[in-house]
Amino acid sequence: MNIKYLIVVFALIVAPKVGACAVLEINSGSIVHTTNWFNWGWGPSLPDDVVSFSISGTFELTIEEGGINPLTGAYEPDTIVFTNLDIGTTNTSERTWEFPLFKGEYTAPDIYGTEDPCFLNTAPGSCISFGNFGTYTGTFNNTNLYLSGRKNPDENTGTNGFYYEISAQVIPTVKFIEYYFSGKDGDKWTYVKSDATRFTYTYENINVGPNEGRIKIGNSNGGIIFEISGDNVIWHEIIGEAVLTPPFVFPSDILLNQQTGLDLVVLRQSNITVQSENYDDVIVLVWLDRNFPSNIMNTTLGLEGITASGVTNVDWYAKGVGLVKRYGVNAETGENDGAMYELLSYTIASSSPNTAEPDSGSGGGKVDFYLLCFLLVTLILRIVKRSVKV
Repeated sequence: MNIKYLIVVFALIVAPKVGACAVLEINSGSIVHTTNWFNWGWGPSLPDDVVSFSISGTFELTIEEGGINPLTGAYEPDTIVFTNLDIGTTNTSERTWEFPLFKGEYTAPDIYGTEDPCFLNTAPGSCISFGNFGTYTGTFNNTNLYLSGRKNPDENTGTNGFYYEISAQVIPTVKFIEYYFSGKDGDKWTYVKSDATRFTYTYENINVGPNEGRIKIGNSNGGIIFEISGDNVIWHEIIGEAVLTPPFVFPSDILLNQQTGLDLVVLRQSNITVQSENYDDVIVLVWLDRNFPSNIMNTTLGLEGITASGVTNVDWYAKGVGLVKRYGVNAETGENDGAMYELLSYTIASSSPNTAEPDSGSGGGKVDFYLLCFLLVTLILRIVKRSVKV
């Protein structure tokens, strides 16, 4: 049997299944206590030498699904792990602490973890370990996390010990691809400017030239050329025939109410009325200019505590439709810079104009997806069956 097939099957069998992944923001009140006292107990008072400080920032939480290990036959529980730390402290001393990066067992909503290498070990035979291992306990209910943990000082290395209490909340996200566009070749969006002039953007699959395989939404004066990689949208702005670089890369899941490396804050609102048409489920892309401080548009949009950069443009995208409104902003004053346009009509190819509903035939994509999954599973089962016979 082809060794490549065996490798693929083996990887599918042993790879951990990621059940959930989220970015969390640490709430105020989260605190770390550090001490050099080796026999620090958990009584009502702290040691005399304690140095305490608060922490803030974000981190990623991932839950890996457990089950029966097909290689050992042992049951493995669901586990939880913390990665991609972006955490700051108010610590001004030489004391140190470490955010727990070791895996914990997750039996919803309870969490328990330890650095003990024998913990979560399901290999055949006995496991023996010695040491002063760090531990934590807590709860996670898919929205809020509470974690308390400790690690005693190490007399051999001279490192201090610490105890922490962390509360954090999941930062909501949206899939930008669901809002950015809805269409197929030939669909048209007609916009009206503040001076009553109109222009139309057309959805076009590019089949030739350097942008072959990409999609353009625009006209001869400009627009956007984009491509989809997984759930990511890679967006190239165009002016005339010039494609501007570097592109913007929108991840599959965009964090709401957070400033990103794109100098962008994404907000969400339940609806918006544009040209007497109401659109539900809307995201607001707020573009920022770091060269200017916050302006009156920051206040209007409620960006206090999110960013100190001035707003320079605001775009509204409706789910299943695309861009419904753009409002240009003078980053210095926060006033309209003269640029503004709104969606007047959305025309699905080979049908009548529609400003409220996307193509009703979009369900076919789901059928294709499920069919692809079925064929893939069938192929894997056949490979496994053949490997057993061999």
